[in-house]
Amino acid sequence: MGWLVNFLKKLGVAEEDESELEYIHINDLSDWVKIKIDDLVHNNQLDDWLINYVNKLKDKRWLLECKIDDWEKKIITLGLDYDTKDISTIFNHSRKFLDFLTFKESPNFKSVMKLNYKLSDHLEKLQKLVEASSFAYNYTFVLNKEEKDLAINPLLKELIGIEQLKESFDSKIINCGYSKMDNLLDKANLIEETQERIKRIKDDLSSKRERFKNAEESKGEKEKELSRVLKNNDNTEDLSKRKNRETELVALLVDLDGQVSILLSKLKPAFRQQVGLNQSNQLIQKYLEEPVHTFYEDKFLAINNLLREMREQITKGRIKLDPMQNDTALRIIDECTSGKLKLLQEQSIRAKEELEMLKEPSFRNKDNLMKVEEAKYRLEHFTKQGTKLVEEVADAEDELDDLRAIQKREVELFQNLMLVSFGREIEIKIS
Repeated sequence: MGWLVNFLKKLGVAEEDESELEYIHINDLSDWVKIKIDDLVHNNQLDDWLINYVNKLKDKRWLLECKIDDWEKKIITLGLDYDTKDISTIFNHSRKFLDFLTFKESPNFKSVMKLNYKLSDHLEKLQKLVEASSFAYNYTFVLNKEEKDLAINPLLKELIGIEQLKESFDSKIINCGYSKMDNLLDKANLIEETQERIKRIKDDLSSKRERFKNAEESKGEKEKELSRVLKNNDNTEDLSKRKNRETELVALLVDLDGQVSILLSKLKPAFRQQVGLNQSNQLIQKYLEEPVHTFYEDKFLAINNLLREMREQITKGRIKLDPMQNDTALRIIDECTSGKLKLLQEQSIRAKEELEMLKEPSFRNKDNLMKVEEAKYRLEHFTKQGTKLVEEVADAEDELDDLRAIQKREVELFQNLMLVSFGREIEIKIS
């Protein structure tokens, strides 16, 4: 029966319970706010108020322009030295103010509120210019007979009138809640834009994971192919052992690369912030861009000092991570600086040295060597592709986590603002 109640509410037959929790899907949030704004405008007759306000400002503008024209004519008629006084500057600025105070053919709330935001600044600057000049008190020569008893500068009087008109409009907009709803519309648009970005990243992640799966399958096939080529190259027991060992070493190096990549990719969020804190240290940037390659170039493991510094920066709050990233980073830093990286590098060096010895041409003829090298090249290609995809997936997951945190914060803020500002309890459904 919920649909019937909603239908009757729209017809005005059933009363709407403001305390009732309302559920809104995140994709409908902006449209929902726009409907609420339309209701607010209609119920408070804001369209009429806006037209009335704009017309009054136009009248004020026209009147001030006429007065400035009249004052300038009087100065010339009286034969006053116009240029030696600062009145010339004031009138020039006044005309610039009048140029600012113009409207489109069909002004709307957005354009008028944008103008109002700048109007106070323009009024204040012009008022200060008048008050700092001799014209502030020496103005009787521009007055008409009906204005001889005027106790305030006539230009200031007009500016104050415009300011009062603006304040009256602002007060109406604030009191009826329009400005709050307009702010909520901006937040709703931000929430929907964030949701759109999350969707794009999730689709991209799905594609990358599928590509990684295919790369791993291809890598497995190439490992078997390499093993088969090495096995078929020579039937002698000695060469067979050598080739089996070569296969083992290639697999070991692939595994070592993978271990390094996984360890360092989980530290990327911290590395990104560490770059900002140590801009002169190029090694951090290299580890961020090419972690595996940089690790094997880092013969003296300078990364251990970077990681100890990173741990201190995390502990002191200079590097800020979410709780899960924080725990992961500290655990990996402790593992790496306790000898893990040194062990991985030593294993890689020994494996590469042994592999080079096994590659000596004396162990295989030219034809066999070409077949083996081709199989190795294919295996290396898919291994690198898989490593690259692991890093890209880690980056995308980090970005997705950041966006979800932003979305959660903005959704909670939006719901709280609706409750505090309008006493309306809503729940934004994301899934």
